[in-house]
Amino acid sequence: MNLKLAVQAVLVSSFLPGSFLAAQALESACETNSSPSGIVLCAARLHPLVRRQEALRARARADAEAAVVYPNPEIEGEVSSGPSGEFAYLHPIELGDRRELRGDEARKRESAAAARLELVRQDAALETIELLFRLRQSFENTRMLSEARDSFGVALNRLARSAVLTPSRRAELLTVRLALRTSEQRLALLETERLHMEQRLELILGSRLESEPVLSALVRRDQTWPEDVPGELATPEVEASRLEAAAAAAHARLEESQVWPVLRIGPRVGYETASESDLLGNRSRRGEFDYGVAFRLELPLYNQNAGAIESAREMSRASSIDHQTLTDRIAAEAARLHRSYRAYRVQLSRSAPPENVVQDGRLIAGYLARGIIPPGTLVEYYRTQLDYVRDYQELEIAALQSLWRLRALKGQILDPEVLRELDASPGDAS
Repeated sequence: MNLKLAVQAVLVSSFLPGSFLAAQALESACETNSSPSGIVLCAARLHPLVRRQEALRARARADAEAAVVYPNPEIEGEVSSGPSGEFAYLHPIELGDRRELRGDEARKRESAAAARLELVRQDAALETIELLFRLRQSFENTRMLSEARDSFGVALNRLARSAVLTPSRRAELLTVRLALRTSEQRLALLETERLHMEQRLELILGSRLESEPVLSALVRRDQTWPEDVPGELATPEVEASRLEAAAAAAHARLEESQVWPVLRIGPRVGYETASESDLLGNRSRRGEFDYGVAFRLELPLYNQNAGAIESAREMSRASSIDHQTLTDRIAAEAARLHRSYRAYRVQLSRSAPPENVVQDGRLIAGYLARGIIPPGTLVEYYRTQLDYVRDYQELEIAALQSLWRLRALKGQILDPEVLRELDASPGDAS
């Protein structure tokens, strides 16, 4: 790789904050994947889409190297009877700085591919973080529904042992039996959902994953939500768009340079023999060499590449518009995410976490076991509990998506220091 390409690669790899540390962390992330932050870094390295984008970046790097290679020279010759002949060595000279323009476009496309790779890594991290939190929610829901199912079983046994089943008692029995079957159905659905998420994580990581130890090391809910996400926007999506617009402009300049022909020029040598007769009539042959310069040049009389030039200019204009539109959209999205995250954070701070609601359910189940409350009250509480927990978890995921999407837009999502916020403190891990 020449110096220009090397410098360009360094610049691309360092346009985001913390990207050098992130690159180092990615190299060693998959050695141990017992921590949530390690899982996320490993996913950012091994996700199938990341590996595909790495191949595309390698292809763009090869294209950049190929773009600046000098074209091969030509040897042109002609041999005829006599014998006589002519040979010329023609070296191509690309007029109009075509080689430099071709290399400039290719380097910009390589840089854009590197920025796209960073974007795909961020998307892989976002997907993995959300999967980890949804997987924890799935385990929580399984435990909660298992307790509800057991409580319904106790209530059903009490009702079945009643000496006389009055209409109200029969209605209670049917209600509890239906609640028991509903909880069993939901448990089966939760098991399928959990297996699907675990398989998705294993597909991303390329290896089996013991999910429970990882989830036990996930940060507690009350430590998940920082007040805000400081920093300036530094998303690779905008950077890739800017580089693609610059590459389109470079391509337009390259098309403009196609008006200039390729000059092929070099030394020429010719050989010719002639027959001569002396005074005695003896014939002899004498050879002569001549030297000169040969060249070949295509005259741009009928085709001056006007159509391709106009097409490239319009594509450059469209790319510039796309870049500006994306820049404005990302800025608007960041402002919206800031507002949404603050609102979600406030609401979560005011809401009781599912752990507290589960404790209340155990209290009510204890009242039922002592015969203090009727079974219908337990069924109604668990129905309300499930609705509350479902809404809380949806709010939690919405806040999580806003928080980490903001960090992605600010180029922080792969920073090892930021990712360590996913790990529970040693005393908090359960």
